[in-house]
Amino acid sequence: MARSDSALTRFLLKSDKFARPHEESGTNSLAGGFCSLSTYFLLAIYLAFYVASHLNASFPTVTSIVVFPQKTSSDIVKLPPVTCMAESGCWYKPTKAGETDRRRLTRRWLNEGDAPDNDGQNPPPNNDGQNPPDNNDGQNPPNNNDGQNPPNNNDGQNPPNNNDGQNPPNNNNPPENGDDNVVDASADNACYYLAQGEVIPEEHRRIVHDSDPIDSFTAVWGDTQNFGLSYDVTTVTKAGLTLETETIMGRKSLTEPFEGAVFQVYKGETLFSLVKTVGVAGDEVDTWTNTVMGEDGTPDAQQNTCCHAETTKNPNTGATYTESEYILFTGPGTSRCDDGANDGVYQVKIRPFPTYSLEEVQNPLEPLTLWAALAGEVVGEKLGAFLKDGAWSVREATCLALAKLAEKAVLGRKLVDLLSAAFLHTTADYKYAKIRLAGFAIIKALLERAKELIIVYFEQWEKKAKRGLQDNDTGVTALASAALMKMARM
Repeated sequence: MARSDSALTRFLLKSDKFARPHEESGTNSLAGGFCSLSTYFLLAIYLAFYVASHLNASFPTVTSIVVFPQKTSSDIVKLPPVTCMAESGCWYKPTKAGETDRRRLTRRWLNEGDAPDNDGQNPPPNNDGQNPPDNNDGQNPPNNNDGQNPPNNNDGQNPPNNNDGQNPPNNNNPPENGDDNVVDASADNACYYLAQGEVIPEEHRRIVHDSDPIDSFTAVWGDTQNFGLSYDVTTVTKAGLTLETETIMGRKSLTEPFEGAVFQVYKGETLFSLVKTVGVAGDEVDTWTNTVMGEDGTPDAQQNTCCHAETTKNPNTGATYTESEYILFTGPGTSRCDDGANDGVYQVKIRPFPTYSLEEVQNPLEPLTLWAALAGEVVGEKLGAFLKDGAWSVREATCLALAKLAEKAVLGRKLVDLLSAAFLHTTADYKYAKIRLAGFAIIKALLERAKELIIVYFEQWEKKAKRGLQDNDTGVTALASAALMKMARM
């Protein structure tokens, strides 16, 4: 049957991509040309479907484990909004972070009252018989000695000058007997007070991981209730071009009605865990949850600054409180913390988990990712067809293309099946070493990227790789040996 010699006919015949390359140049047909041209149309439809489906669904994420920031880290992580639920209000001391706001205080200073207002280089100014006076009347050691001379009297009113942990050091260094008798305090050593229903300000919610529990975020409340704080929990409901979130607000009191989940802080010790989600645009969402690690809410009367603070501060206005309802201090060396649960006073220490989960959202609509997806679904099958037919140069180029596809494409079961079949087919080509080399490059990429999807092929691949060890091409034997070692480790 004679063919029409119209321009359309010639165009379709020229466009036939299904004709056998290099051989039998007359095998091209009108049907082949029509099918070849329709591929571009179908590819455009698939592209539109791919984009639309991903816009309406959550993007994929990559999860990694990150060490929680330390005190000196430049990364700043903050707790969620924390609300005081206690009727008495809440006293708290923020986490101490950074090198500039640390100073060493002896436990004895805290026993006697609040920390001194000076720079920590001299003992408290009071002269109640527990500290030597400034005069040098012979009853006390001179102030300019080096700590080597004992006191002149031994009436028990003045402590010796040795550094046994009962007296503050004369310089800004910790006592030589170790850290058992010292605590850290911030530069202002302030205790902050919140009324019921108020939220801790953002600048006080920084949290770091530290081995010293004294540096933990600490809060105290004066009501006989196990839960004194609540906090907001924000979760990511959809990760697309932007992060869509939902927030559960913390309760303002235990009597406030609620529906569904509620997130509260129990007395004792609490461990906060973080999941940080980073969107494609760089926006971040922190999702916090807590776990109770200890139920003993007895206040640490010696080391908790708020227990012996004679004044407290309003964190929002900076106002100073001295009234009894705003402080826990009850007199020199005493406080409501001393009686603890008997007076209805509880404490909680909040510490972060040493690591946190980082969820990074991947954009499947980026040009390279989009091309990889299209190659995996459409182009891969057409390239694989050339492995069974065509000139040796076409088969070599096809193998190299498939190897690159294995390195870059979004791997799924269908594409892995195709690439595995391509490897098994190329190892049977004993005529061209370049084709065998390209075949081993395919499984090299798969072994590095798709462990869960390729276990079922190990037996077949192992046989081919062992045969490759006997190949007359040194490049093939090297790749075969590397593949066998990789499979043995997996």
